[in-house]
Amino acid sequence: KEVTAACSDTFRTISVAPHQIYGPYDKLFMPNLLETAGNGRLRIFGKGDKLISVCYVDNYIHGLMCGADVLDDPKSPALGKYYVVTDGKPVNFWDLINGAAMQMGFADMHKKLHLPVPLLYFVAYICNLLGFMIGKKFKLNPFNVRMLTIHRYFSIENAQRDLLYQPVVDHDTAWQSTVDWFKANWLPAFWKANGLENTTKKQD
Repeated sequence: KEVTAACSDTFRTISVAPHQIYGPYDKLFMPNLLETAGNGRLRIFGKGDKLISVCYVDNYIHGLMCGADVLDDPKSPALGKYYVVTDGKPVNFWDLINGAAMQMGFADMHKKLHLPVPLLYFVAYICNLLGFMIGKKFKLNPFNVRMLTIHRYFSIENAQRDLLYQPVVDHDTAWQSTVDWFKANWLPAFWKANGLENTTKKQD
């Protein structure tokens, strides 16, 4: 809101944000999910049919550059507006994560029991209460349950129209290169930290 309000003839602004950014060196999205999957604690929430928009880091950088370009035009319809950039079409969240986990040598989550959403909310609220009592924050909370059990995808039509944005790396290529990076750089440390056998060596 502040960025939009600040836009004027003498100070042009634009907001460009990714949805669920990922890529090499990611220290939040991929590591958290892969670690939970590797420890055998990650299960598919509900039917596992929820769609999500994701954005490769190179595509986000390109989106920022597209946003910067329109600042040169005082008549651009993009000035003072907010845009979301992604890889394009939404993907199935659980298929995406499960595929990455399996490439790490972890178990196929589709073969495990799916967790019912009402049960997840019940346990999440208990975790919230317990966390409040003992001063600890649990990963399972109502917010996270909601984020993993709803569709979270966005259209990039506005960015395509006003910013001339197009993803510079297609999703399949970007996702696989990210998975390859984590397999080479994150996975060995995971095996070592957990004292587990590196099963991917046998597969290779």
